[in-house]
Amino acid sequence: MPFIAKRDYSFSETQNLSLYLFIGVVYVIGAMTSALVVRALHSLLSTRSMVAVILLVESIACSLPLFFHAPWVIWCAGGVAGICSAWLWPIVESYLVAGRHGPDMRRAIGWWNLSWMIAV
Repeated sequence: MPFIAKRDYSFSETQNLSLYLFIGVVYVIGAMTSALVVRALHSLLSTRSMVAVILLVESIACSLPLFFHAPWVIWCAGGVAGICSAWLWPIVESYLVAGRHGPDMRRAIGWWNLSWMIAV
């Protein structure tokens, strides 16, 4: 989002830093509430369904700048993406390490982090 904000919305360095901080704070809040949200929704949705819903919501939010050209769109999309990412990662990592322990678990997490960081 900050790259789009700078290039397409002419955000200043201060505005961009504020956007980074906002997304980070929202992410931290989302991370702190992710277990509560998953537990609350578990009676309604499987974790796979939660992943699908989270990805759908995040996709819609991140597509908003294609349809609306206003600074509030970047802020909304960044906030939604931040919280969705925070709720998504624990589920993905639980799938990754399911049934693994000790060195095998750490190796899987290491390879996962290496592969997604290279992709990003």
